[in-house]
Amino acid sequence: MGKLYNPSKRTFTGPWFLDIKALEELDEIVEFANDELKKSRNEIIESIALKDFEDKKRESLDEARKYAVKYSFDSIRKDITLISKDESKLKDNTVKELLVDPKIKSFSPKELSIDIEYGRTNRFSFNAKQRYDGELEYEVKSTKSEIEDEINYQLENWVDKYKPLTIQSLWLKLAFPLAMFSGILCFILALNIFSTYKPNTKEIYKDKIATIIKTGVNEKNQTEAIDLLLKINSGYIPTDIQEEIKINKTAKRGAIITLVFCLIGIFKPKTIIGVGRDKNKLKIYKRYMKFILFVIPGVFLYPYIIDLLKSWL
Repeated sequence: MGKLYNPSKRTFTGPWFLDIKALEELDEIVEFANDELKKSRNEIIESIALKDFEDKKRESLDEARKYAVKYSFDSIRKDITLISKDESKLKDNTVKELLVDPKIKSFSPKELSIDIEYGRTNRFSFNAKQRYDGELEYEVKSTKSEIEDEINYQLENWVDKYKPLTIQSLWLKLAFPLAMFSGILCFILALNIFSTYKPNTKEIYKDKIATIIKTGVNEKNQTEAIDLLLKINSGYIPTDIQEEIKINKTAKRGAIITLVFCLIGIFKPKTIIGVGRDKNKLKIYKRYMKFILFVIPGVFLYPYIIDLLKSWL
């Protein structure tokens, strides 16, 4: 039977709205991963030391452990970094310690980076950033598959809980072509909203013509009827008739709609790490998302819904 291999690195498109609660829950996963990877590395060292001692390469088990650590050439590090928009960085040992650090109040975070390493074979990395498509990615590697599976399981549950709606990811992905196409279309429609218009002879004299047709041509209006025929056939337009500005209602309505879509494309959703200066910004973005995704479609669809309900009643 074949064995299933899951990719150690996974990437998820934004936008991600990471509030304090999400980051605190992430901190628990990070600390769990740190403890398990450290334990996995220690077990490898212990295994090497025990083998050297049993092979009588070292006089004691403690000496074997020291040699195993010294010559493992493993790098051990734990870097948790919050990067601000002005490129300043805030580092600490845990995500929770970052959150309670007073200096975070002056931060406008654009990226959260977490790197844990206990040798080349026991690694954990996590990265959430505003850049490009606001993607979030993580990678887990361990010498023990059960540890790797458990960390991945917890991360997958966390991702499922806080992942963006499909329509939000689609909005972010299509924001540029949406803004460009709707902006061009809005410009073209705006040029056609206003136009100058000068009525022709039939429109100028239509009321008089209608009156004569209604009463019929007789001795009293015969001269007037002949005069009207001459004016219409010659295309005569009185000098006091001025050009009028006419509004194209279809172009006006289309320009407004395309302008809305253009603004939606420009003010696209993006990943926000809701701490420091961006704490309130995250709240505003969440309201903005609800307005765009629910209120605006409701406004456009309201007349059609009412007509549909009336047809059923």
